[in-house]
Amino acid sequence: RCLKHYRNQFVHSSLDRYAALQLLEWGRSGKLPKQLNAKEQLFEISSLVDIMAHYEIEIRQIDSVIRLHSRGKEKELVIYPYMLNAPRSSDTIYINDFLVRYAKPYALGRILAVLK
Repeated sequence: RCLKHYRNQFVHSSLDRYAALQLLEWGRSGKLPKQLNAKEQLFEISSLVDIMAHYEIEIRQIDSVIRLHSRGKEKELVIYPYMLNAPRSSDTIYINDFLVRYAKPYALGRILAVLK
């Protein structure tokens, strides 16, 4: 993952610090970061809502599931802690919290790649 962002020094340096802090917490407590609930995930993605509306992507929350709708396509969105691995699924878009917080263009790119 780090090599993917090697040429982008802003993302690379932020990624190093963010990963180091999570790794330090894991080293101290032995606990992995907890999964984000739907309310926390909506808060994380809230900074991208206006931009996604520009691309005609609508966000809906149904119970504890966040769904993205765009031009007849519908996918579930899951924002997960950076240190955890994202499962692979064709019906779900997995984006780690680092991208949503610090590298919004990459997060938006992933969403657009799946929905467009």
